[in-house]
Amino acid sequence: MGRSRLNETTGDVSTLGTPYCDGEVIFREGDHCDALYVVQSGYVRVVSIQPYGKEVEIAVAGPGEVFGITSLFDSSPRCASAMAFGHATVLKLERGRLIRAIHSDPSLVFFILKSMSLRARKLKNDLVRSEARLREK
Repeated sequence: MGRSRLNETTGDVSTLGTPYCDGEVIFREGDHCDALYVVQSGYVRVVSIQPYGKEVEIAVAGPGEVFGITSLFDSSPRCASAMAFGHATVLKLERGRLIRAIHSDPSLVFFILKSMSLRARKLKNDLVRSEARLREK
């Protein structure tokens, strides 16, 4: 969500973000999901820890990008962890505030759907490439 678009619907957010240091955890897999997040500056890694301990990178979100949205609407626990990749500033947009913003500007739903669609497409492409590499071995 671009900063100007976010400002239009939720007010000036330039000073509301939380700074994180490299590797600092924003949320953990299994946590209760009560918000989505917008990267204001820097980058955030979204990872899943596999049962055998390996960390699998799902996405890297950069400035203006949204993350942590997967469980927001179905109230299930977080399905991945997020951590700063370098120094990052991240805005937490709580579910209630997001719902109010959507009521104020329903076109925000299209932004959220676009974000989720792009992420699903990237994951599908990553899966196809991984499968191709396995078949080459």
